[in-house]
Amino acid sequence: MGTVTPLDTDVLCKYIIAENEYLRLTNNVTMALNRGDSADAEKWISAQCRVQRESLLLAEELGLTAQSRKKRGIPYPYD
Repeated sequence: MGTVTPLDTDVLCKYIIAENEYLRLTNNVTMALNRGDSADAEKWISAQCRVQRESLLLAEELGLTAQSRKKRGIPYPYD
């Protein structure tokens, strides 16, 4: 542990981009809902769900989820 490979940095970059995209889509959903445009909001929510799934997969690959830490034998922060 402690060594970051080029593959790790690539996954980390993709994770950061996906998280940024998720926040952008969340703003679009909020604006559409505030306008009362449910069709537009539905479109943004669909895109938001795809990006959220991507973020979760990348987080798991990086060991950022509880389940992925458990698989790798990394203790929980509160242990």
